[in-house]
Amino acid sequence: MKNKNKKKTSMKMGIIVAILLLAVGFAAVSTVLVINGTIKIKPDEADFEKNVVFKTAKVSKEGGPNDESNIPSANIENGSKKITFTTQTMKDIGEKSILTYTIENKSQYAAKITGITCEQIKESEADDDHIQIIADKLNDIILQPKEVTEEKKVTVEMIKSYVGAEESTTKTITFTCTIQAEAQEATTTE
Repeated sequence: MKNKNKKKTSMKMGIIVAILLLAVGFAAVSTVLVINGTIKIKPDEADFEKNVVFKTAKVSKEGGPNDESNIPSANIENGSKKITFTTQTMKDIGEKSILTYTIENKSQYAAKITGITCEQIKESEADDDHIQIIADKLNDIILQPKEVTEEKKVTVEMIKSYVGAEESTTKTITFTCTIQAEAQEATTTE
């Protein structure tokens, strides 16, 4: 008799376990997961800021004395968006100092280059009247990741002589030029 009760109990337990397994299996197969919420995806600004940079900077001059010791200079500040550009000592009207540069996009995002800003480190307010700064238009260039622009130029031209100025009849002028850029979605070619 004891054996018979043991069998009945085992059978009952087996049926209960089978029903539970069927219920769990059905629930696992038929469950619908609903997630409500908002997600914002935006570019990594730090990556973008440090990776859209000046790649090259060359300088030349037009006009003035043909003196090899009196040449302009340019320095890209630690592979960044900023160049410090110093003209040769300028004396004659029409003398030009030319900065030729390229911009590289090392970022994972496309970059819309909206311009370059060159600001003079002023020695006196009169400097504004004596020089003219002409920068190539960048016309919203879109640089895809790992792309480099063609060469662009910034030209500083003396338009008014320093002769008769109180401080000096010649000037060496320093500028900082900075890239203006916005992150864009990169396009892929397949």
